[in-house]
Amino acid sequence: CSLLHAPLNTTGEITSLNDEIDNKQYWMSNAQVVFGSSGGAVYTLRDDRWVFVGVPSRVSVVNWSTPITHMGYFVPITRIYEWLSEEKLDFIYDKKKTPAKCFTERVEIAKQANTSSEKQKDQQSQEECPPECPPSP
Repeated sequence: CSLLHAPLNTTGEITSLNDEIDNKQYWMSNAQVVFGSSGGAVYTLRDDRWVFVGVPSRVSVVNWSTPITHMGYFVPITRIYEWLSEEKLDFIYDKKKTPAKCFTERVEIAKQANTSSEKQKDQQSQEECPPECPPSP
């Protein structure tokens, strides 16, 4: 950790749920965030237990270098769930899914992608080849 200390907890509030940066949704917190906080975790206290709500990923800056540490952006849990679903890793949060089922879905998608890619290559080579070309194997 930085300066030979263990990670320090900070406190703050979620101050925005609707910031869009580079066409992606971010939430903002006024808890102190600095360079190096990215990839950590943001929690909120709900019903006497801590709930994971996002991953710190950006800090606001002025003049391209001075961080505004009380304006930290994080990837919200909703985007993390979307990404896990797209990657067929939803067994991590969905108890109805199993790692085996998700793995099978990933294999199917890869097969479909390979088949589609091969068809596109065949079509492209046929379009590029003059009529006197021999057929592709």
